[in-house]
Amino acid sequence: MGRTAAGSDRPTGSGAENSGTEAIRGVVDDVRELFQQELRTAGSNTEAIRGFVDEMRELLQHERRTAQEELAGKARTAFEGVLFLGAAVVLGALAAGTSTVLIMRMLEKVLPPTMAAAVVTVVLAAAAGVLAVMGLAEVRRALPFVPERALDELREEIREVMPG
Repeated sequence: MGRTAAGSDRPTGSGAENSGTEAIRGVVDDVRELFQQELRTAGSNTEAIRGFVDEMRELLQHERRTAQEELAGKARTAFEGVLFLGAAVVLGALAAGTSTVLIMRMLEKVLPPTMAAAVVTVVLAAAAGVLAVMGLAEVRRALPFVPERALDELREEIREVMPG
């Protein structure tokens, strides 16, 4: 069987998007190479296509297993990070609560307690609303969560590889 994308000597990009695109290009290059090799060595086009399909099946199964193993390792690492982040969120919420009490106590020196609580509530609610609108706008800008450019490039590469 030919090279795999993971074992190729092509340079990878610096970001996740670039390395993903490079990996796809590597697989497509491997597909092209396998198909051309099958055409050269097979006695007929039918044998070449059959051999190519078998090679592709093996290659894709290998790449799928490799990707699963890599993602499982990354998921374990990410889980540990998520635990730390969860603890940080809890401690941050506690700090925010105590700072809110501090602000209210300071306002109570110049306003009645009810008015101080109302002022703090309105200011925090307004800030939360602004941040929510900004966050939703950023999430909408990122949708859909599909690597569209990488998929377009993969489609184009496959069109180039396919005979006829």
